[in-house]
Order: sequence, then C-alpha cells, then structure tokens
Amino acid sequence: MNLKDYLPTGGPGFTDYPENDIRTHRELAWFGRWVGNIGLVLLAYLGITEESVLLLGAGIIAYFICQHMSMRLRLEALEWEIELTEVDG
Repeated sequence: MNLKDYLPTGGPGFTDYPENDIRTHRELAWFGRWVGNIGLVLLAYLGITEESVLLLGAGIIAYFICQHMSMRLRLEALEWEIELTEVDG
C-alpha cells in the first residue's frame, strides 16, 4: 500500500495542488506550536497566581497536545514533499 492509494487525487496532498497542501500543513504546524507555547505560559501563570493545580495541569496538557499535533503535521508535510520529489524526479 502506498500513500497515493488513500488520497482522492492520486498524489501527495489532499487537493490537486500538493505544494499548497504542504505549505498549509507547515503553517498550521507553526501556528499550533505557538498556540501551545502561549497556552502553557498563560495557564501556568494563572495556575501559579490562582494557586490552581488544575489550571497548571491544563496548560501542560494543552502544550503537549499542540506540540504533538504540530509534529504530526510537519511529518505529513515532509512525507508529501518527499513523495512529490520522487514523482517529479
């Protein structure tokens, strides 16, 4: 089985424009990474000032979820880019 077998376009990406799909995945990964960082800082600050372990825990969990999502999007974009270069060259 190949990645192409699962895609509606028969190539890398979700649409007929794989370069746009790769760029969009990387932008979403960058945004998700920063949302995780900012969420961790804000919820950790609120957790410390309000003396709430729940807020601190929520910040840590949100951070790990955003970082994981970011890593998965970057890996998928890299897989698509490698597959696209194999098809082209």
